Amino acid sequence: YGQAFVLVVTLPLDILLCRTVVRLAEARTTLAEPGRWHLFLCLLFSPLLWLSSVRFGHNESAMVLLVLLGIAAGERGRPVLSGVLWGLAFGIKTTAVVPALVYFGWGLGRERRRAMAIAVAVSAVVFVGPLLPYLLWRREQVAYALVGFERLRPVGGYVLWKLLPDPNAAATQANALLLALSVGLGLVMSRRRGNSFLAGGGAWALVLGQVFLLLFGKALFIWYPLAASCFLYLACVYDRKKDAAIPLVPLVLSLLLWVVQGGGWVGDTVNSAVQVRSAIWGVLLLAIGAMAIKGLRDSAAQEAQPL
Repeated sequence: YGQAFVLVVTLPLDILLCRTVVRLAEARTTLAEPGRWHLFLCLLFSPLLWLSSVRFGHNESAMVLLVLLGIAAGERGRPVLSGVLWGLAFGIKTTAVVPALVYFGWGLGRERRRAMAIAVAVSAVVFVGPLLPYLLWRREQVAYALVGFERLRPVGGYVLWKLLPDPNAAATQANALLLALSVGLGLVMSRRRGNSFLAGGGAWALVLGQVFLLLFGKALFIWYPLAASCFLYLACVYDRKKDAAIPLVPLVLSLLLWVVQGGGWVGDTVNSAVQVRSAIWGVLLLAIGAMAIKGLRDSAAQEAQPL
């Protein structure tokens, strides 16, 4: 009965996550029926979602939900609510910092700075507030949880680092590289005009941020690609050139993310089979990254067109 209980607990959150992706995807133009239901069902029955929420009882879907709700609140001009939601996302998983750096970087645009400053300040209060007693009296434990543990964590899963002679030595600066790339992407997004993150290609920027995370992360678990899958559905459907019965591109890419990274946990094992799958993983992510860059360029071209 254990997994049945987990299903009962997580299913409402997962349904809300799918509904949020659909609502954001049709923020610009309403999806035609039955396209809306096709998108919703593709999201709901994604193997990545079920493995994350039901099989392993993980909190990845809750983090992605809060990130998307934070973006939705910002799109509606509610920076305080957006900040609260981002702060809760940080509290659930520190990997929320990757989409946050992209979104907050976009907020550095001239006409968005005041609202984004409010959102950042509120998110910091919500995140740091519960940690304050530990920061005052258990500082070493907090430092270990946020920084020290990541330094000691071995390279795991099918990752790019396993293609190198000494994976653990090569990945010592993986987190710094990931943060630098996310900050750079956020600064690129800050040059976009307008007050809509999604209309400025924000969904594609979220996808590219997840490519950085999945490409340069030290240890990857099967639930990590869930955020990339949700952002892919959002970007492809939001930026659609025509209505399609089924969102085939994000569907196929999400299934490939599951197939390549799925299976038994290989830990820090390195052999020829693991290296082959790690190479396939890298090629798949590079293809998704190229698609995201093209989406960002297309949205920039549309933005530059005179009204």
